Amino acid sequence: MLIKHYQNELIDDFEHREAKRTFFLVPTKPLVDQQAKQIQTWTSLRVGQFTGQTEIEEKGKVIGIDFWSKEMWKEKFKKYHVLVMTPQILLRLLTHRQIHLSKINLIVFDEAHWAGPKRNLAKSNHDYTQIVDYIRNQVNEHQPRILGLSASLIKNKVNPERIRQYVKVFEQSFNAKCLTVYGIEDLGDKSTNPREILWCFASDSIIACSLVNNILSKVFEFLDSLIQEYESQNHIQYADTDSNKEELNIRITTKLPLGPSKLKLCLEQIYEILIEMGPWCGENVIKYFSDYFDYILNLYGHIIPPYKEILDSFLQILETCRSILKEFMSEMTEQQKLIDFVSPKMKRLLELLLNFKNNDEKLDKQICGLVFVQRRAECKTLTSWLTELKKYDPDNFGFMEVGYAVGISNQPGFLKSLVSSTQKTQTRTLEEFRSGKKNLLIATSVLEEGLDVGGCNLVVRYDFPHTLRDYLQSKGRARNNDSHYVLFCPEKERY
Repeated sequence: MLIKHYQNELIDDFEHREAKRTFFLVPTKPLVDQQAKQIQTWTSLRVGQFTGQTEIEEKGKVIGIDFWSKEMWKEKFKKYHVLVMTPQILLRLLTHRQIHLSKINLIVFDEAHWAGPKRNLAKSNHDYTQIVDYIRNQVNEHQPRILGLSASLIKNKVNPERIRQYVKVFEQSFNAKCLTVYGIEDLGDKSTNPREILWCFASDSIIACSLVNNILSKVFEFLDSLIQEYESQNHIQYADTDSNKEELNIRITTKLPLGPSKLKLCLEQIYEILIEMGPWCGENVIKYFSDYFDYILNLYGHIIPPYKEILDSFLQILETCRSILKEFMSEMTEQQKLIDFVSPKMKRLLELLLNFKNNDEKLDKQICGLVFVQRRAECKTLTSWLTELKKYDPDNFGFMEVGYAVGISNQPGFLKSLVSSTQKTQTRTLEEFRSGKKNLLIATSVLEEGLDVGGCNLVVRYDFPHTLRDYLQSKGRARNNDSHYVLFCPEKERY
C-alpha cells in the first residue's frame, strides 16, 4: 500500500530531476522472487529482482552483479520502478555512490528483526543497520522514507522486563518508530489461529552400534587436538595453481573453509542423528556429509598439506563408520531398519501423519503439511527416510510426496554454479509444494520467515521452538481455517 501511495514519484524517465526509485530489501535470496511477484501482482509498476547471483552479459562477457558499473545500474534504474534485492547490494550501491539518496523515495526493510539488537542489547551490525547508519550520516542529502516489516520484532531471547528497552534500541537503530504489541495477550487477533496440539514422545535414545560410537568418540579426541593448532591460522596456502584460484574465486579468510572445529560440529550432528534416529538414518547422514566433504576436497584440492590430509583422513573414517553400519543392518528386514529401529519421536511423527491422512480422506481433503526442524542434516535425513518409507509401504505411506527446503550456505569457496543450482532446486520444490505436486515439506527456519507456501492444514514443530519469534513465525504458516499447529515435546518435559 505504501509503495502504491508514493508511486507518482516513480517517474519513468529516471533522468528527470524529480524521478525516484523504491527499494524493497529482503534478507534471503528466496524472498527476492516471492516479494517481487507480490509487488507485480498488486501494482502496475515494473519490478526488478537482484541477488548476489544476478549477472548480465555484455560484449560476450558475463558480468556478476558485484562488478556492474554505474552505467549498467543506470540502465536498471531506467527499466524498473521498484528494485527488490538483498541488502548487501543496496549497501554497495550507496557506498560506491552508484545511486544518490535523492533518487530514492522509499526503502522497505522486510523481516526487519534480522537487524534487531544483540542479546546484550548492543546495536546489530547487520546490513540493514549499516544502510540506515549510512543514510543517517548523509546529513546534507535527502532522507528517504523507511518502512520496516516484521511479524515478530524480537529475534533473540529477551527477559520480559527488558522488552521495552529492546524496542527502544531497535527504534534507534532504524531511526524510526516501532508500532507493535507489548504483551502476549495482544497477539491473539494479530496472528493465525490454528488448533494447537502438544504431541508428546518418549525421549529414549537408540544405541545403534557401539562400535561406530566408539570410533566417533576417538575422532572427537583427534579433532580436539587439531583445533588449537590449525583453527587460528590467518591464511590458507595454495599449491602453484593460479588458474584454479581464479576459476574458483575463493576468498582468503581468517579460518579454514572446513577447519577442525567445523569438522567436529559436523561429527556431532552425525553422532546425534545416529543415537537419536537409528542406524538407517545414521548411515544416510554419513553419506550426506561424505558427499559434502568430498566436494570440499575437490574444491580445495590444491591446498597444500596438512589440510588436505585432515579431510582425507576424515573421509576415510566416515567411510569406515558407514561400512560398519551397513554390516550392522545387513541381517535386518526393511521393517526393522525403517520402523522398528528408529526413535520414538520418529514413530510419533508417522502416527501423526497417518492420523491426518485418515481424517483428511474422510473429509475428502489432502494433507498439506510443513515439518520444521533445526538442522539441515536432520532435514535431509528425515526427507530421505519418509521417501524410503513410501517405497517400502505404499499402502500406508503412498500419500506422501515429500520435499525439503534449507537455507543456502554462504560458506566461502562455494561455486556460484552450485549455489545457483541449489537455489533453482529449492525454488522448484517450493513451486511443487504450492501447486500440490508435493504435500509434505521438511524445512529449516528458511520457511518460517516470510516465504509464502500457501495455506497449510498441518504445521509441525518437530523441534520445540526456543523463542517466541520461532513460535509465531512457524505458527504463521498454518493459515487455513481448519489447520493444526503441532508442537513435539518430550514426555518428561510436558509439565
